[in-house]
Amino acid sequence: MKKLVTLLFIVITNILFGQDSILIKKFDKLESLVDKQTSLTKDLRQEEKKLVERIDKLTEVYDSVSRQNIVKNEEFKNQISSNTKDIDLINNKKPDKKQNSLTDWLKAMAVIGTILSIYNFYSQKIKRLNDLEEYFKVIVEALNEPLKKQSNWLLKSANQLKKREFKNPKFKFNSDLEINNVNNINHSDLYKIFVSNRRGDSNIKISEFHRLRQALKFIDKIIPELQNTANEFKTTYNEKGQSLGKYYLKLINYHHKYKNKNQLMVKFGQLVDDLNVKLKQAKDKNAPDYQNHYLILDTLIEPLFEYCKKNNIQMDSKLNSILTSHKTECLSFDNIRNSYSEYANKRSIKLENIRNQLKDSLNNLSKIKKVYKWLLLFS
Repeated sequence: MKKLVTLLFIVITNILFGQDSILIKKFDKLESLVDKQTSLTKDLRQEEKKLVERIDKLTEVYDSVSRQNIVKNEEFKNQISSNTKDIDLINNKKPDKKQNSLTDWLKAMAVIGTILSIYNFYSQKIKRLNDLEEYFKVIVEALNEPLKKQSNWLLKSANQLKKREFKNPKFKFNSDLEINNVNNINHSDLYKIFVSNRRGDSNIKISEFHRLRQALKFIDKIIPELQNTANEFKTTYNEKGQSLGKYYLKLINYHHKYKNKNQLMVKFGQLVDDLNVKLKQAKDKNAPDYQNHYLILDTLIEPLFEYCKKNNIQMDSKLNSILTSHKTECLSFDNIRNSYSEYANKRSIKLENIRNQLKDSLNNLSKIKKVYKWLLLFS
């Protein structure tokens, strides 16, 4: 600025003293300097403007970052505050000595309650086994009478079937003999009742328990067998009776057709008359129909074969066929009768043995003392 004033002073002086040319030159220089200064000033203003704009942008960025930090700081403060409250809450919840004592008492009561619950559970378990034992004894003892009755029926049937004079060829089955109630009891429960929960030698207990189970299994097996045998015998008896009746009817028809035709038929007629007398006597005595077949065999068929053999008579083939078929069927019925008689006798003896075995094994197991109740809790 001082230089500019100096130059202006020189210019004025030169003008005053008539130094125009020099003044003009210097003025040109001055103008050039002013232009340069002006240009430089413009540049400085542009730079200053850019600098201001840059400062504004940086200021905006800083403000944005500051605002975010402020938000985060607030969240952090809130979190710290929340944690502080939680810590205070936890601290406030710390039990004092009285609370500890109450907690210990409650825990003790919970333990006692659990023990009582377990005790009640096992007490119920023991009671269940005891009740089940009593029930099992009742239903097994209830089998004694039906077994005895069935054994007696079989023995009676065996003796009746053994003789031709038996009145009612029935192979009876006692419907009271059933074991469904026993089968409904779990095997493991029975093992606990008679083995696990009783004192004494394990071998003896297991041996007696095995005898008990064997007896029950045999009864379970024999029931359907006896039912089937009774039905089978009834069917066989009816079939044989019908067959023998047909052969007898053929004999009577043959007799009427060839009555008194020859010596053999005369004898045939006499034997038929004797048979009719015996059949009437049997009817008067209310004898069963099946006995008629044996009367026919003994009174007509066998004597007629004997007569032909003794007198060397050739029997007619048709008559021989009827007599032979009737005799064969009657003997077949005899074999069946003997077979059922033998079966009934064996089964009668077996059932009586099983009845005694069942009773003995149950009594022997019942005599063995039980384990003390408190020990049963751990069985």
